[in-house]
Amino acid sequence: KKVKVFKYKIYSYIKQKKFHLALTQAKQLLKQNRDLDTYKLIAYIYISNKKYKEAIKYLKSAYAISKSPKILTQMGDLFFKHLKKPNEAISYYQTHIRLYGCEDSICNKLAQIYK
Repeated sequence: KKVKVFKYKIYSYIKQKKFHLALTQAKQLLKQNRDLDTYKLIAYIYISNKKYKEAIKYLKSAYAISKSPKILTQMGDLFFKHLKKPNEAISYYQTHIRLYGCEDSICNKLAQIYK
């Protein structure tokens, strides 16, 4: 219950565009609760502030927990569009396919890259 209240407070700060406060609160929450949603929340705050390098760190942690193609796609987009590291995106996509199979979203991204 305490975690929910904490998250509402963070979302409130985000809505008010008080990203510094949101980030401070989210990192404090992460110390207590290292869950998927908290990592994604911190990544979202960083992306909102165009701090893509920092966002990637938290997306990597979220991906490590979930192996989610959606998170992987988001990481790949950041590597390509903002960090100019296409090889890193390709490497993550290929590894995911080797370990978990060829989900449509990941294989389509890789096909687009090779095209």
